[in-house]
Amino acid sequence: MSILSLILSINILLTHPITGQANMSVYVQNLNTGEVIDSYREEHVVPPASVMKLLTTGAALEIMGPGFRFPTILEYTGSIQNGVLNGDLYIRGGCDPSLGWQGKNGFLTQWVKAVRAAGIQRINGAVIADMTMLDGEAQNPNWLCEDAGNYYAPGIFALNYYGNTMNIVLQSGVPGSVATVVKTEPKVPDIRFINRIRCDKITYDGAFVSGLPYSNERYLTGAVPSNLGTFGVKGDLPNPGLLLARHFTTRLREAGIEVKKEPRYEPDYFPMQLPRREIYTHYSEPLSELLKETNMNSNNLYAEALFRYLGARYTLPGTIHNSQDLLKDYWRRRGVTIQNAIIKDGCGLAPQDAVSAKAFVQLLTIMYRSSNADAWIASLPVSGQSGTLKSLCPNTALEGRIHAKSGTIAGTKNFAGYIDAPNGDTWVFAILINSAPAKARNIQTVIQQYLMRELLAKGEWPEEELFLYAGYQTAGRGQTGNGWESEPDKNLICSILLPNKNLYFLNIAVSVAIIRLIGEPFTIKWPNDIYYRDKKLAGILLENAIVGSTVKYSIAGVGLNVNQTKFTSDAPNPVSLKQITGKTYDIDQLMKDLFEEVKAVLNEPEERIWSNYKDHLYRREGWYAYEDQNGRFEARIIDVLPTGEIVLKDKQGNERIYHFKQIRYVL
Repeated sequence: MSILSLILSINILLTHPITGQANMSVYVQNLNTGEVIDSYREEHVVPPASVMKLLTTGAALEIMGPGFRFPTILEYTGSIQNGVLNGDLYIRGGCDPSLGWQGKNGFLTQWVKAVRAAGIQRINGAVIADMTMLDGEAQNPNWLCEDAGNYYAPGIFALNYYGNTMNIVLQSGVPGSVATVVKTEPKVPDIRFINRIRCDKITYDGAFVSGLPYSNERYLTGAVPSNLGTFGVKGDLPNPGLLLARHFTTRLREAGIEVKKEPRYEPDYFPMQLPRREIYTHYSEPLSELLKETNMNSNNLYAEALFRYLGARYTLPGTIHNSQDLLKDYWRRRGVTIQNAIIKDGCGLAPQDAVSAKAFVQLLTIMYRSSNADAWIASLPVSGQSGTLKSLCPNTALEGRIHAKSGTIAGTKNFAGYIDAPNGDTWVFAILINSAPAKARNIQTVIQQYLMRELLAKGEWPEEELFLYAGYQTAGRGQTGNGWESEPDKNLICSILLPNKNLYFLNIAVSVAIIRLIGEPFTIKWPNDIYYRDKKLAGILLENAIVGSTVKYSIAGVGLNVNQTKFTSDAPNPVSLKQITGKTYDIDQLMKDLFEEVKAVLNEPEERIWSNYKDHLYRREGWYAYEDQNGRFEARIIDVLPTGEIVLKDKQGNERIYHFKQIRYVL
């Protein structure tokens, strides 16, 4: 299949070896005109991963409003007489996910002041964490057992604190030894670790934490790099409400307010509780700010706290089942085709979650036209610039133009959001790709390729703009059917979309950019292969992109052997940078550097570019063997013409001019 056919349809997703056999649902629509731009199994439900957060955050914003703040209330039972509270001091949780977020607990100073302002100098009871707004099922039973205890899957409580996360500080030792637990941050009294983390000759963190809410036992398994010194592994807090009560008790005592009994917590809802009197209400930041953390950084705690709070509005105590029902019923009433969806949580960790691309597009359309649209769009990451979209389309024409939520698990990459086109239109899209035989970042590359080329096919972009698109492809392909072997994740294989100029000149410019990127002693084998001595390091394949009957863009496919060391195709002379230098290269950084070189070269005078090209020609000096249709002969290079032909002079003094494929180098 040629590049042109990929540009003109969704076939890039359907035929690509990475996504072609995946479980997929795609829907793209022009918000301004209502035109359906692309669709594929748009009503087919698939696991959305973290794109699920759109259902939760959208419903929360519409139901509660951008100015909503989570309340956490200080109240007491009994009576205050002569500065003595004959009763207990309660912290009544309201599901706020941000209390003590990132270790910021300065609010406790204000709480102490509020207690003193109430006339309390001594408490004959205890500080009690009231966690009864939610039922005791802190861990969603639909999550995988292997996730329980990890920082990204903490228990969800009416009182959340420190992000429900602790940092377990370990000391790494020699290979084969067991890492030593040094401390936890924050300090968690009574925590007990069953530690099986081994020190190994690895370069990555392979440690895991597992355990259940309310249990002080945590299992540590896996491996960490040996002889690394001290480092941290994140796990969940077993009981964040109790820890908050302990910290508050300590602050009160430090301030001279005696607390007779030790802190405790109440997890179970009981409607016949003793009457209480409120002394202070702590409020979170506005919901509009909390949504930024939720969607921008894909925060599971924040999403699940919103999910559980919505269920608690339905009835007390809030249950996971109530939250599921409320979320599905809310979007059904708003007109979203969600009857076949499966909603098990609010963040997307549950593997049973399943939503269609069309449902997400309908939701996004509703939110775009909502009175809360500004807060909604501000909560979404921006392509190439922020949050979980920072790696999506950087250094391309789509950088800064996509506002969307991403979802990532093994073999899965999903996106749903908006694209701002230069003509003022807005596209709304959902691309959900599951069970693909590749890493998530490689799936993302195919999605990038599809988004860029779909927009180009519609002719939405100014002709004078330089387009750069990069990404992993299993193979490159050009006009003449030439291909490029590449082992996944080992080489730089990308497409560069360029302004409409002379195709051969662009070939020269990209060749020069590659030479400048990798430096000496590399050369350009006419017309566009990059050589190290007599071995091929890189190739360039070019083709024009036609919209209607007009050539609007050119596409340069670049294949650069980087970290691959074994080649299995019948190519006679491949070589890689790693084979030459012995170094392992950062392919993403090489790609970015190549783009910068291409942009820089295209801004230079054409005479200089041609001069650089000719100066770096392979075999540019001396006599070498060549072969044409009449047989083998010896010649030297005289020139390369602006129209692309190479000029040779043979030993008989005859000048010979050849087009591409009319002559072969004898190696």
